[in-house]
Amino acid sequence: MRVSWLTTSGLTLGMIMLAAVARAQTAPAQTGALKAVAASGPSTVGEIIVTARRRAESASSVPYNITAVSGATIASENLETPNEFLRTVPGVSVVDRGPRNAGQVDNARIRGINVDPTGLGDYATASVSPLSTYINDTPVFAGFLLKDLDRIEVLRGPQATLYGSGSLGGTVRYIQNEPSLEGFSGNVKSTQSLTANAGALAWNGDLTLNIPLSSTVAFRGTVSRLYDPGFIDYPNLYNIGPNGIQPILSSGATAPSPSDFHSAKDVNDQRTWYVHGALLWQPTSALKMVFNYTYQDDHVGGRQAISEGTDGFGNPYGRYDNGAVVKEPSERKINVESLEATYDLGFATLTSSTSYFDHRGESTTDNTGFYGHLIPGFPPGFLYYFSYYTPKLLPLTLFINSYSDRAVVEETRLVSTPQVDQKLDYVVGVFFEDEHRSAMSQNITPGFEETYYSEPGAIPGFVAGDQTFFYHRAEHYQEIAGFGELTWHITSRLDLTGGVRLFHDQDVADALIGGGSLTRNNVFAGNDTSLSVTRPLGKGNLSYHLDQTDLVYATVSEGYRRGGSNAIPITGPQKEDPSYLNYGPDTTVNYEVGVKGNHFGVNYSVDVYYIDWTNVQVNVSTPTFGYYAVVNGKSAVSKGFEGELNGALPYGFAWSLGYALTDARLTADIIGAGNEFTHIPAVEGLKGAFLPGVPYSSVNLALSNTTSVGPNMTWSNRITGYYQSMTYNGVTPGVQYLTMDPFCLWGISSSLDWKAMNVTLFVKNLFNAEGVTGVFSQAYSGSDVAANFYGNDSRETIVVPRTVGVSLSYKF
Repeated sequence: MRVSWLTTSGLTLGMIMLAAVARAQTAPAQTGALKAVAASGPSTVGEIIVTARRRAESASSVPYNITAVSGATIASENLETPNEFLRTVPGVSVVDRGPRNAGQVDNARIRGINVDPTGLGDYATASVSPLSTYINDTPVFAGFLLKDLDRIEVLRGPQATLYGSGSLGGTVRYIQNEPSLEGFSGNVKSTQSLTANAGALAWNGDLTLNIPLSSTVAFRGTVSRLYDPGFIDYPNLYNIGPNGIQPILSSGATAPSPSDFHSAKDVNDQRTWYVHGALLWQPTSALKMVFNYTYQDDHVGGRQAISEGTDGFGNPYGRYDNGAVVKEPSERKINVESLEATYDLGFATLTSSTSYFDHRGESTTDNTGFYGHLIPGFPPGFLYYFSYYTPKLLPLTLFINSYSDRAVVEETRLVSTPQVDQKLDYVVGVFFEDEHRSAMSQNITPGFEETYYSEPGAIPGFVAGDQTFFYHRAEHYQEIAGFGELTWHITSRLDLTGGVRLFHDQDVADALIGGGSLTRNNVFAGNDTSLSVTRPLGKGNLSYHLDQTDLVYATVSEGYRRGGSNAIPITGPQKEDPSYLNYGPDTTVNYEVGVKGNHFGVNYSVDVYYIDWTNVQVNVSTPTFGYYAVVNGKSAVSKGFEGELNGALPYGFAWSLGYALTDARLTADIIGAGNEFTHIPAVEGLKGAFLPGVPYSSVNLALSNTTSVGPNMTWSNRITGYYQSMTYNGVTPGVQYLTMDPFCLWGISSSLDWKAMNVTLFVKNLFNAEGVTGVFSQAYSGSDVAANFYGNDSRETIVVPRTVGVSLSYKF
């Protein structure tokens, strides 16, 4: 089913016209947003107004755990990426892969809900993220730069009864600034910085303009250009021949020598364009329509990861060295378009969001070490035909991964306007998504065909070209859902909320696959497979206002992630066990009790939770031929504690403190089907294993001071800290089951504001901590002299080292 932009936009406009007719027959009422804030009780100084429950209210009034950060705070702290921001939120951890593939695999873990290994990230996984991410009202994971935002809201726990896109662990909402009719304004900002081991300055320039075009129409736009020279060095790059792809081996040699390699500095450079434009039309106080367009274009030269140990010559790698034998660039482009319309009916607000996104990218991976370690394990008959590495050529295997994701999404909801003494409030909505995803992987071994036919006993016609493997997977997903919540104000202090979501989804996938040493006939299609699910989800919440500022609550909510089809071959020369063909949805039940409020000028929020996760999805490689697949385990549990405190002190000081304890682990083994040759079951995870990339303890803190130093001049200083305890990189026993050390990141900044100008000096990662957040082990892909591979494809993803910078901005 193909849904056009014209069709969905027409639906949006039609609903708004119906809403206008309905409103004409109702009595006028107070503006919904103002009434919601008034009804929520007094808010503390500096609190952010959020729309987590689809109506405007203070964050302290939301009866579950939410963290909201204003766009002004994000800009003042020079937070550029989602990874930087999410690390400031208690209970959230990230695998920091840097800008390479940043929009391809969701790096975040809320309350530990993720089983995928931390080394994963070079290809588009079949399963979707356990989190839902929104750009305004568009459910899309994009990894956009943080530019001109009104705020970011992080909602912990499943939110399926409030949002069209369901989730297992939580929701992250990036809310962009809307155009204003109040007058012309703008901001220009320039940032320069120097990162440890980088050979040049990084710079970033932003221009934001707000332009009223009439009394009812306004435009707001941001253009940003970012250049980062990178800081990762590649000392083992092959010398490439005149054809541009084949490595050169020293004349007459049977093994590499140092002269066959060269080095390059700052390989992980980044060049990014970001554009956001919004057009507002507000013909009446009740009707508002906003068209948003957001675009980002990334070009990244290599990965933000280092190699441990030594190369094949015994030379140890430096602190910022990566042992890949070729550069590993990536690029991607994403467009998000949306039309969001709201109409105040008086008794309720009708909102319709119609959106379309197109996200696609490609990356190159050095896969030589993987094959060097893998091939000796093949049966003897396979070893000859898979012998890519010979004395005549330097071994080289490239993995070219590409992906695309495009969808049309429609979400319409009706939200009641709170009234004094009103007993019932409600949110009801419908959601529709039509998504097409595809992923393609090509394994290229330059010189493979030439080398094979130079060997005695080569079989004529057996090898065709240097593409030794390819996999193309196409998926079509559709979902239609109804969702809603009803709140009963039992007394002026006691509220009871019930929520439900009823949905039907369908996933259809197929694949085109070529395996091993390709012949011209060894290409076949994977089975067309489909999976369809219809089911309800529920939520219950009880909250009690102890007084005007203190709130206690208890919540039980269900989360859901869709299942799908792996579309792998179950017949033919590359067959796998049929049990890998489909994977089912997984679900969570989140139990949470918390209290929040304000005392003596201190805002606080504390909760404990227990999450029961069943039918756990995990991305794996099939045991025989290593196809990408998702399998279901039985169960996992995440339980923990989260606390946030913030307040003000005399003389312009302010402080915040956050702590999270997360105990997330498997409660049953994950066992896959056996290898087609050995028939030994694949052990994908063991009971008791801690979930990957999730620290048991994490701490966030900040202390700031702002003081007046002259007429129209203020001076602000800030120090921030983040600590996370030891983490694991996976749940699979063996060479990939490793631990990552604790680390602590500190930052400082000093800002001078004079009239409309701001100058900020900042240092990130002040003590230059080497924070490792993901590992791909040496035993799996390190140097292998026996295979003639003298590079090293093991990698540890690390946080950005010490960065010193200055930003200048001017508002007009």
